[in-house]
Amino acid sequence: MTMTKFEWQLEKHGQVLAGRVADDIVARHRYTAPIDPLKIVDLERESLRAGGADFKNSFDGKLKYFPKKQRFTLLYNTKYDVGYTAGPHHPRTRFSIAHELSASAKGF
Repeated sequence: MTMTKFEWQLEKHGQVLAGRVADDIVARHRYTAPIDPLKIVDLERESLRAGGADFKNSFDGKLKYFPKKQRFTLLYNTKYDVGYTAGPHHPRTRFSIAHELSASAKGF
């Protein structure tokens, strides 16, 4: 799908705004790399809940909005974490969580 110039500019603007929000969160909470995206989920607990399980090959991450509760639910697949010993979550799992967080920041 090709984008119009306006659509591209709108997308770019959204990315810049998301980057500013991320920079603000990192600065306020003095995070250092690698950032645990579940810490950010915890900061947003009023409007966001998250949970992980081994969803096999169904999906890596999923975000759903519940209008009545005015809350997002973020589900992430822990299948990559099996046997991973360098931290609580495999980098692929952290990526999936962060990817879904970016969608929730846009309000999708």
